Amino acid sequence: ICFGERVPVVDGNVARVCARLWLLEDDFRQAAPRASLADALQPALDATESAGDLNQAMMELGALVCRPRRPECGACPLVAACRARRRGCQADYPRRTPAPRVPERQAVAVVVRRGAAWLMVRRPGDGLLGGLWELPGGGRQADEPPAQAARRGVREQTGLEIEAEEAVEATLRHAFSHFTLVLQVIRARRTGGWLKAGGGAPARWVAPADIRRLPVATAHRKILARLGLV
Repeated sequence: ICFGERVPVVDGNVARVCARLWLLEDDFRQAAPRASLADALQPALDATESAGDLNQAMMELGALVCRPRRPECGACPLVAACRARRRGCQADYPRRTPAPRVPERQAVAVVVRRGAAWLMVRRPGDGLLGGLWELPGGGRQADEPPAQAARRGVREQTGLEIEAEEAVEATLRHAFSHFTLVLQVIRARRTGGWLKAGGGAPARWVAPADIRRLPVATAHRKILARLGLV
């Protein structure tokens, strides 16, 4: 259209028109089907005097007539040849491949208080969210009760022994690019043990004013916000 090149435009409107016209089963959000459709449309562009006009006409046909919802089939110049119209399945095209199910990871976040300070741990420097601070706890194993996961996680990360004071107080879902974190929040009290010295995940008691200055993982910042600490 802009440079006079005889190249088919395959945008969402054109793909929708063609998918309904020929009952194409491809998902045109993907590059390979779009390239194949462009190849199929190329002879029509080569045969017309104005490739730009044909491209623009196809795009406008999809945008104004062959719309995603409530297409104006009675006003379409291609209605007699449209296979989807004959079958009454316009709404089923173009096809969309179902998005893969995003896996879930179960974890616990344990809220432990000592006076005016709260127990926080720092993630290892490498890996996901490296170096950020968060509430202790961590991953929950399959079929592991939340309270048990809380005791195990706090012991492994900090060296402290705790007892859950309440059942799951809240459940927070936080989406990452490749999984969803389901974080169960548990209040607990310290019953023994001593904070580990050094190590890959240092732990410490942090006053609210200091928590606000720490780089905290987003999901845990939401929990701290509910507690009024950030």
